Amino acid sequence: MTGILGVVHGLDYLFGYLLVGSIVFNFLILPAGGSVAASIDNNRYRKLLLPTLISSILWMFASAYNMTESWALAEIWTAMSTTTLGHLWCARIALLFLALLISRKAKNNKISACIFIFLALILPVISVLASHAASQPNYKEIRMIMGLLHSLAVGVWTGGLWTLINWLRRRNMFLEIDNSISYRVVKRFSIFAIFSTTIIAITGIGMSVLSGVSWLSPFATTYGKIVVGKILLFTITLSVASINQFIHLARWKPSEEKKFISGIYQESWIELIIIMVIFCLAGFLTLTPLPLEL
Repeated sequence: MTGILGVVHGLDYLFGYLLVGSIVFNFLILPAGGSVAASIDNNRYRKLLLPTLISSILWMFASAYNMTESWALAEIWTAMSTTTLGHLWCARIALLFLALLISRKAKNNKISACIFIFLALILPVISVLASHAASQPNYKEIRMIMGLLHSLAVGVWTGGLWTLINWLRRRNMFLEIDNSISYRVVKRFSIFAIFSTTIIAITGIGMSVLSGVSWLSPFATTYGKIVVGKILLFTITLSVASINQFIHLARWKPSEEKKFISGIYQESWIELIIIMVIFCLAGFLTLTPLPLEL
């Protein structure tokens, strides 16, 4: 059951962060390409709302079973209604359902859009409140601040990457329009990605140190092994991302728009696949005791 629980939790993390990043991309990155860029593939975040809601419901039931070791509805309800995790995830599900209801109005109404963005940004807060960071007595505030920054940065990078891939795929169908649109959008995203990955690296190392991972013998605990695995995969992902930043963007020419799109698209897919593996590891990490608890 632990394996299934880890995968379900990892998928719930993934969908939640894809949603947050897709919203940031839609409202803060895509405008760099102007109204034409938005017309190519706008409001893609709406496609993530239902999968995120479903994954959160599945994780709620799976974690309730893990706590009670029973599929009886009465036992599951007890876990949902009497535990902190149950309260937090019920709030998350309610928030996602509300966001789903107002998402259509967010398309053309600025007030609805602001409310929608606010609701979406609460998701990482709930994740942090349900994480190891909130359960530790020492440096609790620092842990939670780092956890929140880490979550937001992961969302912006991961969700932005997913949305960029889909936007580029659609962009290939409209090559006759302004050849600089792709460059402007990718350039804006690269700025967000650089800041996000920097925050991810700093906060990730900080949280690992506070969690008791020994950098002299990180393989001494299961938690440390998973952290090392995440770091290695993160480093590989950054290496792939550097191709976009230092090769494709640097060599961009208006006359080679299709080649530019193809290069960014392929490299971005490789990044996203590796990130999915990292999320699977993250799902198991939250279920693994901290070294300080051993």
